[in-house]
Parts: sequence; structure tokens; C-alpha cells
Amino acid sequence: MASQFDYQELVRLALFQDRINGAGYRYKYDPEPVSAYAVQGANLYTIYRVGSADPESLESWRSLTFSHTMPPPSTTQRPAPVHLGDIVVERTTVEFDERGDYTGFRSDVAVSTNGPHSKDPESIQQAGQELVRSGFAANPEQFETVTQHGAIRLETADGAHLPYGWAEAQDRMLERMMSERPEEARLSLLQQDININTPQGAVAWFLEPNGRDLHKVVWEMNDRHDRFDGSVLQHMRVETADGSDPYLRAGTPYVKEIASSGYEPIDDPWSLSDDTAILRFSRQFVQDQMRLDGGGTLPEDMRCGVAWPSDAPAVLYTTGEHSHPALDLNEGANMQHAMVETMEQDIAAERQQTRGPIKPHTPQTTQDAKTRFRAQIEQRTKQKLATQGKPKMPIHKPTHTR
Repeated sequence: MASQFDYQELVRLALFQDRINGAGYRYKYDPEPVSAYAVQGANLYTIYRVGSADPESLESWRSLTFSHTMPPPSTTQRPAPVHLGDIVVERTTVEFDERGDYTGFRSDVAVSTNGPHSKDPESIQQAGQELVRSGFAANPEQFETVTQHGAIRLETADGAHLPYGWAEAQDRMLERMMSERPEEARLSLLQQDININTPQGAVAWFLEPNGRDLHKVVWEMNDRHDRFDGSVLQHMRVETADGSDPYLRAGTPYVKEIASSGYEPIDDPWSLSDDTAILRFSRQFVQDQMRLDGGGTLPEDMRCGVAWPSDAPAVLYTTGEHSHPALDLNEGANMQHAMVETMEQDIAAERQQTRGPIKPHTPQTTQDAKTRFRAQIEQRTKQKLATQGKPKMPIHKPTHTR
């Protein structure tokens, strides 16, 4: 089914909303909250006032402007060092590839040199607008003052409010996936853990029958002759966040490390290119550790494999009649489209809830519609006759209709 929303618009606005609200640890690096903002086409302009003379805060601003500074078109030098009371404007531009998929965002920064500026919000916005014009040669039609930090909800072109930003969209997508397809959700998270948390080398993995516990032996290859010179044994488990971790939204599934042996060097580095041999050695390591932990064995028929993340990443399959690969959470396009689909469903649900159903479970019949139509005609006729000063003639309703 074709979406009623524009994919790029949702991605862009969700990212902009996070930037304005400072939402999500993935994006929260600004030393100060946003004072005002404006959206113009593909760009977001956020206005800040440096409100602290604390050396750590000023250093944060300096590192930010050094990384992203865009000098005004009329100069060739970087802005002066950031001081207390300066106005900073950041332009955020969301970028897409030739296929239309989100690839990242670019930030450019301009800093005022005529401070210090007043703390008054109106004064900050005015100075910021001037900096947007001089620093970026842009003139957005409307700026918005942020009075309640963290509560801004942007609108799509057709007036739909975004229920959350891009950072939360990933958590919501995983929650929805866990509710609708729990096995695939768990496998997708474990598959991601195998493939992204691995240095150069190989990973032997063993999935317990419950589908949520995974044992892996990470064979590290730091030797100049491509030999294994160390290993790490880990027990990972898919858990659901309970809200105690400030970086995890309550209800979001994630992979938790239950136990780890730590890095154990190999005195005599050795080379193994045969997956069968790697699995045999790895299984013994896991078995020995499980005995030390109080018992338990690895079933011979449990799912297992060897992944070489740089060349042959792990692919976990769901069970059952319609077995298929788990969603690759490391593949950007897969993640983004799943996140946007979740946002679309939540926007549509919110719209439906706001509008409210019309007489739920009592669909109108054709006769109901005709009766209502005749009543409307009768009322209009009475009003017309009354304005003309003529007697009000009754309108006779036929007992049968075609």
C-alpha cells in the first residue's frame, strides 16, 4: 500500500525535531538549549545564546564551532572564539543519496562577533535572525521561539504533528517489532550485536533454544600474520528496558551483556580458516565456562555458526514454515524505512483518535442517508419561504423511494 506521507519529509522533520528538543543521547551535544528556530526547505536554523562562562561549557562551544563553522560569505576567517553572551546559529541540512535514502546530516555554524547579547528571548531571536541572514544568506519566513524545551512538535505539509523524533522512532520501531514479530525482533538484535561489536577476526556464535540467549567467542586477529592472538567469551541476552537506564526508553528491547571473560591472549597465536574447527574450539570454551557458572550444556543441535563481520556477516533465520532472514539493523535503508513506517502508523492512529469515529459499529444505511437528505431539503425550503413571507407549505414525504 502506498504511503500517504512523504518519506523524506518525515525523516527530515523528525531529525529537525530532535535537534530542536535536544532529544536522544544520539544527538544531544549542544551546551545550551535552543532559544528559537526556523525551518526553510531542507534546512533547519537553530539559535542559541552562550549562557555560561564555565570553561567546560565554552570549550564545548569552541569544539562545536571548530568542527562545523561556516564563515559568513563576506569573510575568509573563522569567527572569533566563543564568549559569554555570544549568539550561535547552527544550520542543519539532512542529506539523501541518489535512491532517496537518508545518509546523514551536515551542520554549519555561524557565531556573532558583536556581543555580549541580552538574555531577553526576543532580543536573542532578533540577533539570531540577523546572523542567519548575514552568515548563511538565508531569510526564513517565520521563526519560532522555544518556550518549553523538549516539547516542540513539528508539522508535516498537510498539518500532521510528529508524535516523536528520529531517535525515539528507532525505539518505537523495535517495540512494535517485538510486539508483532518477537522472534524476528530478538534475532535482529542479536544478529546486529554479532556483526557490529567485533574487531578484525571471527565470531563463533551459539543461540540457545529460547531464542534470546546467545553465547559468542570473539576471536581477535591483531597478529601481523593474520593469526588469532586472543579471544573474548561473552553471554548476551535480549532484554526489555525497564526505564532505569536514562539512555533506554522503557519497553524498548535491547541486547544486554550477561557475562564476559574479558580479553584472553593466546600465548602461541594460531591460524584457523576452517569454520568447523573454529566452532569445535569455541564450543569447548563455552561448555567449560557454563560448567564453571554452575552447570548447563550446549545442545548439540542448537543453532550456531561462524561470522566474519568484514567479509561474511552473520545471518540469523526465523524458524517455522515461512523462515526468512532477520531484519538487518546494520543496513541503513532497512532501518530507516521500518522507522518511517512506524511513524506513519502512529501519526495515522493519532489522527484517528483526534477526529473520533462516527457512530462506531452503527454504519449508516442508504435509507438513513435519504431521510437525512430530505430533512435538510425541508429545512432549507421552510427558511426560504419564511424570508419571502409566504405560508409554510408542508413537505410530504413519500413512503417509497427508488
